[in-house]
Amino acid sequence: MVAYSELEPWGPLQADFRAGQICATLANVNRDPRARSEPWAARDFFPALERAMSGIERATAAVLLNDPQAQSELIKQAVFGVKT
Repeated sequence: MVAYSELEPWGPLQADFRAGQICATLANVNRDPRARSEPWAARDFFPALERAMSGIERATAAVLLNDPQAQSELIKQAVFGVKT
């Protein structure tokens, strides 16, 4: 499921982002270029996106250890829940 969610993300964050895309599309269709020169983006309608995405990036950041054995143990623990 984790691998599939990387390919096809789902969940409340993705749903909010899709709603932001719809809002941006509607706003851009009705935008007066004299009042606002640059187009709207989904993030303009979803202010928590930057904060949410930075948290996801921190949570999925790679952990690289100098010791190969310790790296293997960390992977086993993360993937299989095995502590040796």
